[in-house]
Amino acid sequence: MRRLRIVTLCILALILLAAACVNRTGRGGGGGGNDDDDATDDDDATDDDDATDDDDAVDDDDAVDDDDAVDDDDAVDDDDAVDDDDAAPGPMTGSVPCNYTDGDVWLVTGSGTLEATVDTVSAATTFDPWATINGDTTAPYGNQLASGDDDFVCTFPPPQYECPIATTSITGSAVVVVRAYAENCNSTAIGNYVLTITLSGSAVSATLVDDDYTF
Repeated sequence: MRRLRIVTLCILALILLAAACVNRTGRGGGGGGNDDDDATDDDDATDDDDATDDDDAVDDDDAVDDDDAVDDDDAVDDDDAVDDDDAAPGPMTGSVPCNYTDGDVWLVTGSGTLEATVDTVSAATTFDPWATINGDTTAPYGNQLASGDDDFVCTFPPPQYECPIATTSITGSAVVVVRAYAENCNSTAIGNYVLTITLSGSAVSATLVDDDYTF
């Protein structure tokens, strides 16, 4: 009986030792938080340059937008907090007859300090321009808020006088009207111009709502 107990205890000890060995050799191999360069999304904390978006914390320059906090210059706009090289609004161009009464009407929408600058574009089409900012955005475009006339030397000066800058504060919308004096125009009696508009210091676009409107 005593010998049987000893044998039983030895068998139990061997079973426990075998189980401990199995558990020890079964560990390891598998995972780690580093980049695995999979072809599909692995959501690593470090860039893996996958072809598919992995939403990494650092820009991985995927072909598809990954919405990083910093601009990743994706082909599609990613609405990053930092500018991703979207084009800024440029100046507008137009032409008006040199008869004082007909002018181009440009609609501006926004709020802040509006500044409208009109300049000439060539010696052959130079003229004496003037500009107003009006509060009424439908014809007959009344409620003049500001005007500009001889405020700076035109890039291509007319025979006399200078180019205009009109400035005022707006809330919501307004129109910029560009017209020409009958005198000091080129031989075609049509003046070509470039119009630059800023709102609180930032360039904005305007929409031409009336071409050569008669005031």
